Amino acid sequence: MGTNLNIFFTNFDLLLEAPNSIQKLREMILQLAVQGKLVPQDPKDEPALELLKKIKSEKGKLIAEGKIKKEKPLTPIKPEEILYELPKGWEWIKLGEILSFEYGEGLTKDHRSESGKYPVFGSNGIVGYHDSYITEKPAIIIGRKGSSGALNLTYKPSWTTDVAYYCVPPEYMDIEYTFIALKTTRLDELGKGIKPGLNRMEAYIKLFPVPPFEEQKRIVAKVDELMKLCDELEIKKKKAEKARVVLNDASLDRLMSAENSEEFLKRWSFVSNNFDTFYDVPGNVNKLRQVILQLAVQGELVPQEPNNEPASELLKRIKAEKEKLIAEGKIKKEKLLSPIKPEEIPYELPSGWEWVRLPEIVRCDSHAIKRGPFGSAIKKEFFVPSGYKVYEQRNAIYDDFKLGNYYINEDKFEELRAFEVKPFDVIVSCSGTIGKVAIAPEGMARGIINQALLKITLNQDIMINEFFKIIFTSFIMQTKELSDLRGTAMKNITSINVLKELPLPLPPLQEQIRILKKIELLMNQCDGLESQLRKSQKDSEILMKAVL
Repeated sequence: MGTNLNIFFTNFDLLLEAPNSIQKLREMILQLAVQGKLVPQDPKDEPALELLKKIKSEKGKLIAEGKIKKEKPLTPIKPEEILYELPKGWEWIKLGEILSFEYGEGLTKDHRSESGKYPVFGSNGIVGYHDSYITEKPAIIIGRKGSSGALNLTYKPSWTTDVAYYCVPPEYMDIEYTFIALKTTRLDELGKGIKPGLNRMEAYIKLFPVPPFEEQKRIVAKVDELMKLCDELEIKKKKAEKARVVLNDASLDRLMSAENSEEFLKRWSFVSNNFDTFYDVPGNVNKLRQVILQLAVQGELVPQEPNNEPASELLKRIKAEKEKLIAEGKIKKEKLLSPIKPEEIPYELPSGWEWVRLPEIVRCDSHAIKRGPFGSAIKKEFFVPSGYKVYEQRNAIYDDFKLGNYYINEDKFEELRAFEVKPFDVIVSCSGTIGKVAIAPEGMARGIINQALLKITLNQDIMINEFFKIIFTSFIMQTKELSDLRGTAMKNITSINVLKELPLPLPPLQEQIRILKKIELLMNQCDGLESQLRKSQKDSEILMKAVL
């Protein structure tokens, strides 16, 4: 077994990609230890059976002297209970025949100090210090409440609170081997209730493998040696992960600094060809997706076409149409927007693009930008079993307009008609989970938005809904005005005036279409790369299981 483990460690690089690979290796080492497969047996060792006789004799003596109570005998081990075959010289025994879990004593916080002579153990580690102790012998601390089954080993005189047991193994059991074996009994699985509690009587019937005393010592030495190797592997893995982060950040910086679409494509090809070097888990690919969207709103994803109508000409044409409608009395004259100042502009746009404000790209409708009604306008008593739907936060969060079952009657709908959401409107979540955007589909149930949503009706001749979603996610939500909300306890876009005042990047309409096609292509490639990464992880996990 020692040679096999050496081969395992030597070739462990092949297995590092498996999820929790080092943790699984540590668990495997402990399992091999208690199965007698970690070190060779020595026929000269005194068998465990003799050792158990000594323990039983010592226990009988203590009972006779009144130092411990006589416990109810445990039922004999049945053949079907045996978990696996033990080596010659080993014995199976029930936990309660050799170990006694003693209750700790209540010790409130005001009776503990931050430093002192003796450590005080709770259910999962040291919780303070005290000037006296419960046990002066080396002991194993077992979590009784909360972190039930959690183990700690202490060699110092110590105190144990009433949320933990303490256990002093008998003289003929090595405490460190006992600690190792207890780890493999999975005492934590016995915890029950909302705050799991460990019943020691349930622990006592667990089977416990006992090797000869000298072999216990050899097992402990070997486990220590192998755990040090695991520590080295963990350091190695962390260094590799750190290097990946550095490489990934550098590759993303190179993508972001591409001066034109041709240069971007070259750098993108480099990332794709070295994907497995930069990324170790599929979730990290989200950074790459975000960079793609950021480049899209900066005009660096596709080349500009000089034949496309510039955004400035598009805006002039739309403005002229709007003025005509005002002159004909078909729409009202809107409040003039303040010009965008140079200090408001976050970056330079490509040729043909323009900075605009939100009211410039919506339809000529007084309700084109509308936050949901105040909560008092839609109360529970207004809801009916069927009628006009009330769209909620989750419709935007999950991009699903079928969710929800709140309805209002026709009279209430007419009263709140200004908040109606129609097919192709954009809705935005504005409370709690903010900034989630969804486009209302054709065939949706007629209804209104609630107070947690914002409705925007874009002029599709200026900005396509799908491109606005990208603008909102990768530009608007990254601005200082809105990114600051993410760190607050109550996340809420309280005023739509903030959105109305933000300068937004506007490309020519034809370029928006090309950008969307390019994004779809690149996102599909990201999907493929993620799939490839998941397969690599799965293969590593299968290999890990086979080795284990």
